[in-house]
Parts: sequence; C-alpha cells; structure tokens
Amino acid sequence: MGPRGPLKGKRKGFVRWGVSIFLSLNFLLPVGPAKAETPTSLDALAQTLQTPEALAKYMQKNFYYLEDPILFNQEEYWQSPEEMAERKEGDCEDYAIFAQAFLQRWGYQTFLFSVYWNGNAHTVAIFEKDSRWGIFDLDKLSYLKGSSINDLANAVHRHWDFAGIMRREGRIGLISRKFQNQKMAQLNLSFLVPPKVSPQALTSLAPQSSFS
Repeated sequence: MGPRGPLKGKRKGFVRWGVSIFLSLNFLLPVGPAKAETPTSLDALAQTLQTPEALAKYMQKNFYYLEDPILFNQEEYWQSPEEMAERKEGDCEDYAIFAQAFLQRWGYQTFLFSVYWNGNAHTVAIFEKDSRWGIFDLDKLSYLKGSSINDLANAVHRHWDFAGIMRREGRIGLISRKFQNQKMAQLNLSFLVPPKVSPQALTSLAPQSSFS
C-alpha cells in the first residue's frame, strides 16, 4: 500500500465514536490470537513487553521497512503477525497488523485504519487508552486527544480523501467501514487538484472493496 515510508508531509457534525462502538460490530471483531506453541511465540513476547511503549521500542530495534513489490514481488501482501515476527521486514500494514496483535493480547480495543489520498494510502493501528487515541504508525507510537474520525484521519494525513476501518482476509485488506472527507472532496472537485478517484467512487461504498 503505497507510499509506505514514514509520512513527511467527519464529515462535519460527526461526534466521537468510541472504539468500543466500532468493535461491537461483528465485522470488526478479531479472529483471535494465535495459540502459543513455543517460548518464542507472540504470546511469550507479549508477556515480556507488556506495554505499547515497549512494543514501539522493540519494533524500532528489530524491524526493517520494505515494500511489498521488493519483498514479495507483488503489489499487495498483508502479512500475518507471525510472518512479520519471523521475517522482521514489511510495510505499513504489516507493522500495523503486528502491533494490533499485541494490543489485542493486552486487552485494548483496537482496529486497523487506512487513509487514502491522490491514489496513495497508509495504514496504522489504532487503540484507545485513557480516553485518547493511540496510533501505531510504522514503529512510531503517538497519542491523540481527538473527538472524531476526522481528527484521527487528519493525524495520519491531513489531506486525506477517504478513510476506512480495515480487516485482513488472507493476503489482502478489506474495508469494513468507509468515511469520506467531504471538505477535501469539494476542494478536489473545484480549483485545487484534479481528483484521482471519481466522485462516484468516493461516495459509493462497496462492502467488499479489496486492495490486492
């Protein structure tokens, strides 16, 4: 999902939706953590790390960013947490999926979140802690005291066109729920940047949209 390096660079009237509301929907419920089989399993590592801050440091020390076309010779490949733990190389969604697996083990309410702009995309892991959004963006951890999905998407990329709560199925990511940035859609359709995605595509939500 490109670009995949660290990013340099509510719809009006939305009130904050607690993460618990998102996760109460069946399509957002995690499949469940993998069973611990060896002392080097994710469960054992989760018991060692114990906190999001320790997890961020572990990822910074051990993981290397590499895009899917280079690593797998294909445009998209969403690794499992176990694959990422073994390979220690991946792109934004691989980091996010790995972080989410640990957050689930520690009892946090968490989901994958992707933002899209001008044909680009970026995926992070979101969780809620002490009434704040926690954001795992690659191996960086930050907190946001926002009040809306709009605030959350802006923290990932301020010029986002649309965003989605994601789920991994097999080797691809699917959008479970989609949110459009009405302000940016209007700007794109006026005098700033010609839209890369048609207005019809932005306003229609395909329930099984895939990015493969």
